[in-house]
Amino acid sequence: MFPVSGRRCVQATASKRQLPDQDRLDSRSLTVPVRHEIDVNAGRVVVHLSGAITARDILAFYDKLAGDPAMQPGLTVLADCRQVTGVPGFSEMSMIANAQPRISPHMRPTRAAVVVTAAWLYGIIRQFGALGERNGLRVLPFYDLDEASEWLASESEDVPVADGDEGSPVERA
Repeated sequence: MFPVSGRRCVQATASKRQLPDQDRLDSRSLTVPVRHEIDVNAGRVVVHLSGAITARDILAFYDKLAGDPAMQPGLTVLADCRQVTGVPGFSEMSMIANAQPRISPHMRPTRAAVVVTAAWLYGIIRQFGALGERNGLRVLPFYDLDEASEWLASESEDVPVADGDEGSPVERA
């Protein structure tokens, strides 16, 4: 058991007999692909995603979020997708974007910043954002965690303008 923001998170483990090459095992393969914590002080749901994410993983996250007693109106979402290696196809992403979570409408987050490291995922998040707009969710991809956090902390819905520096979406996309 490992603490995650005052909660307990179960992590799968295996004995050395089952995994003879345990030293070479990537510990991310032993964790849940989508996990979250709610930081009420920051007004934010922080989501960590890793590995090849499936539609089932995302829908299960929606259910867990709906049942989280710390959930409250006005929270934003910061999704860390820097360890993601695969995502559902477009038809599944469309279904996910249009899924009606069990969270009542006044409790649903309306802004989400998604941090990525790869141009292909940046583009997919932009597509997902376009799909989610009709449900009142504003989703923006970012390469930089600080920029994502700044956008969420601001009251503005404006998209940050890339200035052409090395870390900007203009250079990477």
